[in-house]
Amino acid sequence: MKCIAITFLIVLAASIMLPRIGAYDTETHDCDDIALEMYNHFTGLGFDVRIFIGNLAMTGETYTESNHVWLQVKTAGGWVAYDRGTDTIAIPYTDPQHYEGYEIKYDTLLAFVEYDKS
Repeated sequence: MKCIAITFLIVLAASIMLPRIGAYDTETHDCDDIALEMYNHFTGLGFDVRIFIGNLAMTGETYTESNHVWLQVKTAGGWVAYDRGTDTIAIPYTDPQHYEGYEIKYDTLLAFVEYDKS
């Protein structure tokens, strides 16, 4: 249990080092941009990361009902979901909705980011 707690604190500390997200224009900087920033941050620190899409307002959504992107970061205790926090910093989430959805590849996330630019 001690190892899990220490790993969680390390990941939490890593999340605090993320740049504040709220300064961005939400019309042009949305969840896929934020997920890409988090991905680059956590992988740069050596963490394994999975990218997920889904709909946090529903359970059992289909792929086409997905409207949000977030991450899961691997720790010694398992995967921890990270998303934009209400205080505009990426924070860990433990709610079940952040552990549902569909895993996507990094290239798919990049495509989402590029699509928004057009």
